[in-house]
Amino acid sequence: MELVKAISFLLLLLTATMLPTPHTDAAKIRVAVSYGMIAAPIEDVGRGVIQVVELLPPNVEPHEYSLSPALVAEASQADIIVISGHLSWELDLAQQVALSKGMSEKNVTIDLVHDFPDKIRWLTLPNETGVNLHGFWYLPENYLAIAGAVKDRLAALRPEFAQALEQNYQDIVTRMGGLTTRISVISDDLKQYNRKVLITFPEEQYLVAPFSLEVGESLVGSSEEITLSASRMQSIVTNLKTGKYTLIVTSDLTQLMSIFESAKAISSEAGIPIVVLTAIPSPSFDSLLMYNGGALETGFMLPTNSASSGLSSLDLPLLAIIALLLGIATLEYYFLTKRGAGLLNRPAVTPAKRIYDRQLCSFLTDVCW
Repeated sequence: MELVKAISFLLLLLTATMLPTPHTDAAKIRVAVSYGMIAAPIEDVGRGVIQVVELLPPNVEPHEYSLSPALVAEASQADIIVISGHLSWELDLAQQVALSKGMSEKNVTIDLVHDFPDKIRWLTLPNETGVNLHGFWYLPENYLAIAGAVKDRLAALRPEFAQALEQNYQDIVTRMGGLTTRISVISDDLKQYNRKVLITFPEEQYLVAPFSLEVGESLVGSSEEITLSASRMQSIVTNLKTGKYTLIVTSDLTQLMSIFESAKAISSEAGIPIVVLTAIPSPSFDSLLMYNGGALETGFMLPTNSASSGLSSLDLPLLAIIALLLGIATLEYYFLTKRGAGLLNRPAVTPAKRIYDRQLCSFLTDVCW
């Protein structure tokens, strides 16, 4: 009997040693990201092996920030920093952190704009020649490209995590495949409308692009000049009234800027609704896209013959119904993507079912996730 107990104990001990050991915070790769909007693909691919620190507080507008010694000191504690690469203070940060560590900038920084530009799909705003550097990480293909490039850099930095990073990346690839399928269904639904829209800030071009919407004009260009002349505002109103642009699209971040007041004035005069998309990938990038797809579909169905300041101008009961229906879509999307390739074999659905299925992804996205 004692021999049996001893053998059983040894078997349990052997089994325990074979189980994967969770990484403590001390063992994880410390990654500092310049601001929260770019953190999602880094956190996604580094799940379980990295500790992410967002350097800017969420209530600070990155375009209006000036670099401080305290932020440089905090970034210097990380193993590597990730920057979007299109803000001057980020480039100064990379330079100062490299100097403090006595290393080259290349070894301490992942620069999303300059390190792998050929892997990114760049868009250009109307009447501009340079690429739009604002919000490029919102395109699913760019999200995947960033995750892959970050995976390679982190694996080179800490080879012991290479297998876990690769597994995380393959999970993202599978998930993006299912997500792309769902997005294509929404894009097909929107083909019945004129898909040229007015946006308020450059990053919104990347928020609408996954749904095959075309930007006719942006109130703010790449120069970030946010003043509008009276003549230009009148021209925009005319384009909206004549149907050249069918919708005004903004984001929850742009709502915090002064340009949003101009958008509301244009909406009121033209009688065209404003659709507010989310630019915050919380709780996930997937939920961001599904929420935005449902919001756009709902926006295109709104009447355009009365002034509106956005989706919030609808009656609350209608908003509640819309939220419930989009929530059904979010749950369906979640369970379907869990089945991986099985998503591609699901039965065809009718356009009416698609509308019922997705017109309300916001409720469960915001409340239940």
